[in-house]
Amino acid sequence: MLCLHYSLLCIIYVYIYMYNCEFLVFNFLFIVCLQILFRSGVLSELEAKRDELLSDRIIQLQAYCRGYLARKQVARRRVQELAVRCIQRNVKAFLAVRDWPWWRLLVRVTPLLNVHRTEEQLKLANEELSMLRAKLEKIENDRNELKTENQKLEAKVSLFYTS
Repeated sequence: MLCLHYSLLCIIYVYIYMYNCEFLVFNFLFIVCLQILFRSGVLSELEAKRDELLSDRIIQLQAYCRGYLARKQVARRRVQELAVRCIQRNVKAFLAVRDWPWWRLLVRVTPLLNVHRTEEQLKLANEELSMLRAKLEKIENDRNELKTENQKLEAKVSLFYTS
């Protein structure tokens, strides 16, 4: 006979409840001091049943994971195919338009528009720079006036303490 620990008792009851393992009920001898005693061969049957159930669960988990990865890859492929079709459509449209005179005009004029925008941005930046320089001069003048006034007051205070 074989003795088992109390933690296995719960597992055995789960097997009995879930899988209707009635052979276990008849093979129990008795429960003594949180131990279970089995007839010979019952434990090997339990382990075989456990291995069978675990292998089924692991196979199901692997199948689910493989399916998930396959669905992700299919979604990524769909996005790539959509991007390829979009690029092909754009290239086809470009090839149809590139020889038209208005397209040539647009291609030549567009960079010139950007140069004009750059000149405007440069002009605005120069105006802002001149305003900031004017503010800086005003602040420096105020600072110098306050500095001279502070020196005069310090001179008066030092004359007051020395006399």
